[in-house]
Amino acid sequence: MCEVDTHHTGSFHLLELPHELQLSILKHLDVQSLLACKAVCSPANASPALGFIIDDNLRTLYQLQLEAAGMADGPQGDDSDSPLHERLHAICDFRTAWASGEHPVYEVTLTRSQQSGHSVWHYVPPRMAVEVACIDQQEGSVHIIRPPGLLCGLGGGEYVYGGLKDHINFRSITGFHVDLAQDLFVWCDGITNDPPPSLHFCSLSNGFAPHPKAARPTIFSCFPTYIELFPFLEMQVLGDIVAWSMYGGDTGEQETDLLVINWKTGMVVWHMHFHNDRIYMMLISQTQLCILHCDNMSIYLCTFDPCASANNQPCAFQDSLAVLRLPACHDRVVKKVVYSEIGLPPTYPLGTPHDFHHDPTQSILAITINLEYALDDTEYDSEESLTEMERFLLFIPVGTLFREYHLTHNQYANVPPPAAIEGAESEPDRIIPWEHWGPSGTRMVSVQSNRSDLHSNISAPPSVLGAYASLAAYCPSEDLYVVTIYEIHSLSDSEASPLMANADGAGVELELGQKFRRLHPEDDYIRGTKTWKDDIHTTLPYRTTTRTLPRRDTDGRARYKDQRSILLTHDGLVHINEHW
Repeated sequence: MCEVDTHHTGSFHLLELPHELQLSILKHLDVQSLLACKAVCSPANASPALGFIIDDNLRTLYQLQLEAAGMADGPQGDDSDSPLHERLHAICDFRTAWASGEHPVYEVTLTRSQQSGHSVWHYVPPRMAVEVACIDQQEGSVHIIRPPGLLCGLGGGEYVYGGLKDHINFRSITGFHVDLAQDLFVWCDGITNDPPPSLHFCSLSNGFAPHPKAARPTIFSCFPTYIELFPFLEMQVLGDIVAWSMYGGDTGEQETDLLVINWKTGMVVWHMHFHNDRIYMMLISQTQLCILHCDNMSIYLCTFDPCASANNQPCAFQDSLAVLRLPACHDRVVKKVVYSEIGLPPTYPLGTPHDFHHDPTQSILAITINLEYALDDTEYDSEESLTEMERFLLFIPVGTLFREYHLTHNQYANVPPPAAIEGAESEPDRIIPWEHWGPSGTRMVSVQSNRSDLHSNISAPPSVLGAYASLAAYCPSEDLYVVTIYEIHSLSDSEASPLMANADGAGVELELGQKFRRLHPEDDYIRGTKTWKDDIHTTLPYRTTTRTLPRRDTDGRARYKDQRSILLTHDGLVHINEHW
């Protein structure tokens, strides 16, 4: 019988285990640990190196490639439909294309006949184009165009749903949203204020009749009836939850009404109304949202119960769980213009085949910050003082928001929110300074604003989808667009890629077809600005790709109405062409 040395105190070596046990253990490691194993293990060991085991195992290698691209695996059918080795090749082709600046470029064209008069309302989901929907008033139908995603295995499609005239007055539509996965058409009636604006939930496949799963096919807002101007509306649909924002008012006055609705139960599960504040509401999950307050440069984290059995009473800022402060501005800043976009990935109808899609856990919140500052120290006068502007993009992964949410939730689990003080400016005492959360979990970049390019649109918000953002910033000529694509997640620097000295295109005479790729340093500062009180330090890894695109067709017609027509789609870019 073999004796067992019970007094052995030597260290345990994973590589001493049989190959099968090593592989079984590796399957339980996260991607960062797998990458660490690949980095430290060498073929000189007695057992095969872990690096070889990882590379030789298709499933492990595929998971590495997915996470390094900010993607998640698609629906898993039979191996005959989408074998693992084919999906591995597809994600490698995707990463190669993006690393070389060869993003697929698709095109959706809205013709003159579609645009004539006001017969068509066209809608592009906020700052991304995974589906483009047009309402044809003459035919009484909705046309939905889905650009293909060739690299991710998603086929394109065009869908036409008729019967719109039977249930909807076209003149009443002030905004709408389409969700093919839920057979849902949500539209807003915001023309009149008596009754106030309303939201309607209809079925695409049933001729736009009330959706059978909607407990209340129509829900009214609390928007004040004295608002005379046409209200500005925003909608966001995430499963059963619809976030509905309305802004409006006469000169010098603005009213804002924010509602979060479970459209299947018909309940308003979260609600806020306030006066003369510039804010944006964004869903980050089906139980959480954040509010960007543009005036005090803060992000409020809030939570709600999607299964509430009664309408929620209006909330106030002191009801939020935590407040994340943005960097402090310098005293010379006289105006702040701030926008926000969130890149939550789209959902696809059940049975839609595709190899992979954007990972919702790596989605980002993109904040465009335009800060106008006085050139001298004299008292600022809006009519006489000289000013200039600095522009920045702040990228915040939803994982960072979730981290701060859970940290604060655990810290104050048994502490109720502070009570509101009547007549005082309400704000929670759970304020997290920028220095405590921003440097470790965000990335801020400075956007050049001193260009003399034609049709500059740098101040516009970027297109955002998943862990990617695209900024069509400027036009150096009548025939050229310059587009910068940001890849922002924790593994964006996991592998080296070809670099170029002038990676941002600065000082280079850009020509059609040029591409620049750059891996930015992990630990980075923005120093010496005129608008921030202190230097800005952020550490989230990211890459950028700068490429040029033509602005004109071969027949000389302008190819895009403006830069906002160049948006992110499933695995590349899409141009929304409007030929007038």
